[in-house]
Amino acid sequence: MHQNEVAARTWIDAFFFRVSAMVLPNERVVLITKQPTAVSPSSTTTLHGTVDYIATVADRSVVGKILSGLSGSLLPS
Repeated sequence: MHQNEVAARTWIDAFFFRVSAMVLPNERVVLITKQPTAVSPSSTTTLHGTVDYIATVADRSVVGKILSGLSGSLLPS
C-alpha cells in the first residue's frame, strides 16, 4: 500500500470513528470496506471495480438486515 493511501485511510478511519460517536443511541454507523462491485450505467456497459467504503447510519433494528443483504456478489469469498 502506498504511503499516501495509508495516510488517507487513517484519516478516513478516524473520521468514521467520530461519526459513530455522534449518532443517536438507537442508531448505528454501518461501515463496510473493500467491496468488489459491478455497475451497469447503461444496457451496453458494465463497470467493474472496488468500492473502498460504504457508510450509512441506520436504526439499530435494521442494521442486521443491511449486513445480511450483503451476500453473494458483494461479499468476498
